[in-house]
Amino acid sequence: FRSGESARGGLQDRRTRPLLGSFSRAQQEHHHHLPDRLLALEFEPDVIFLLSDGASKEMNAAELKKISRLNRRGTHIHCVEFGTSPPSKLVPNFLMKLAAQNQGTHSFHNVKSLGQ
Repeated sequence: FRSGESARGGLQDRRTRPLLGSFSRAQQEHHHHLPDRLLALEFEPDVIFLLSDGASKEMNAAELKKISRLNRRGTHIHCVEFGTSPPSKLVPNFLMKLAAQNQGTHSFHNVKSLGQ
């Protein structure tokens, strides 16, 4: 399909285009300021659900601030964290901060209790 077309041949709203496929080299160079996991912000969606085991590299305060600044449309970023021990509410991790700074929620799910 050509960019912006659906399987039915009609144009799609740019917020509903599938996120399948890869970005062109020019797009990758233009978007180098966004962590890969948040490239979806470029599509200006209403909401992003970020699923994580929390083991990925933490975002520092400057990176979190940049994400909030780039979130021009006000996309709600909800973070769902999976692990074996919940994060401290006294010392929030980057997923908790990311959600709080972008009108989202954070939830933790203990993988030991899943399926019981």
